[in-house]
Amino acid sequence: MPHSAARLVAALVPDGATPTDAELLARFVTDRDTGAFELLVWRHAGLVLRTCRGVLGDHHAAEDATQAVFLALARQAASVGRTGCTAGWLFRVARRVATRAAPAAAPTNRSKCGPRRPPRIRSGRSAGSRPRTRAARGAGPVTRAISRTDAVVLF
Repeated sequence: MPHSAARLVAALVPDGATPTDAELLARFVTDRDTGAFELLVWRHAGLVLRTCRGVLGDHHAAEDATQAVFLALARQAASVGRTGCTAGWLFRVARRVATRAAPAAAPTNRSKCGPRRPPRIRSGRSAGSRPRTRAARGAGPVTRAISRTDAVVLF
């Protein structure tokens, strides 16, 4: 068994019966047994990561949210042990954390969202508008912006 959590289970329970989540949480709460907490993380990390990735869509943001969920478990382990269903608690907290992290994980740069359409240029004039110059009419948005300024400084 290459994983340290699996070796921990084999060392803790030699007859092959694995401890329940409630027993592991009780060990973590009473003795601050980091091995018990590591085993809980090992058991439920896939569930939490898949839940966060499903909400966020970004693997890196989902990893951050997963860490936040297990940090919440470490802080609130005593109250989780009373409910008895660790997997359900982790799922609910993962959904909540990922949902709150979703606006922060949304791409802020327009190029990440795909190409942006250039603004549509109308050929006709509306009433009361002044005619544009020929150069500005056929040019792209950058050229139009430059033609409206007095001076352009290029670096």
